[in-house]
Amino acid sequence: MIDQEKIKKNAEIWNQIINTESNVEKLLKFNLVTSERLEEIEKEYIGEFHVEDWEIEVETIENQYVPPSKIVGTNHPDYKDQYLNSVLENLKRFNDVIYGYLLNSRYYEDNRFRDTDRKKLYLAYKRHEDKYYICGEGNHRFFLSKIIGLDRVFVNKVYVYDEDVQLKQAIIELKQIGFDYKKTDKGVYIISENIKILLHGDMGNVLRKFIYEYKNLDTSRWNEFKYKLGLMFNNNYRKKYEYIDDVKSAVHFHYLKLIEHKRNHTTQM
Repeated sequence: MIDQEKIKKNAEIWNQIINTESNVEKLLKFNLVTSERLEEIEKEYIGEFHVEDWEIEVETIENQYVPPSKIVGTNHPDYKDQYLNSVLENLKRFNDVIYGYLLNSRYYEDNRFRDTDRKKLYLAYKRHEDKYYICGEGNHRFFLSKIIGLDRVFVNKVYVYDEDVQLKQAIIELKQIGFDYKKTDKGVYIISENIKILLHGDMGNVLRKFIYEYKNLDTSRWNEFKYKLGLMFNNNYRKKYEYIDDVKSAVHFHYLKLIEHKRNHTTQM
């Protein structure tokens, strides 16, 4: 049996929503936020979700309650890198989102009240930060739950990331000695202004080996002279190391450029 009274009430709610101009006014109209909360969201920054090379996915947790207060970023280009009050102003389809909440607020906390045909809610969790990021669908629902201050929201799947501390340290050390890197399908490129070295293997291992070899490079003029002498009298002195898949061999092949880099970098420090 069709509940005409319910249909009428829902229509009245919808008309109130669409006839209220701003997103802020809509929230105030239905007593979903206080003026104090609106002041708070002016200071809550929404960053960008991205995974650093030293961050690795370690597990996936299904059906978990998450406090929206710990959601601090998103991969959505329209909502990242701005304060939460700006996100609120820019939220698209907000009429539908607030209407859905007013009709079925239990959707946010109980999976039984979610339509089977609706997209589920997913988040990424960086364990080393103890922070959550929106990594797919649900930006509007997550932001509404955060703005109105819900204590928790039911999330269907959480992708958990943690940091590889040793890899992170290797990257920091690499940059301290004046190099950058680029991770590709071919391997890891070690890059500076006039050096580009392709290394193969586990990224953490090859970076640590390169750093070790670089730090132990003999930059003396005598060693440079011997290297150049070897080039003069032995055609394979350098060339035979060009395609050997080994960090030490790569350092030998690029020796002259590397010692120039080390001398210049040491002078600048």
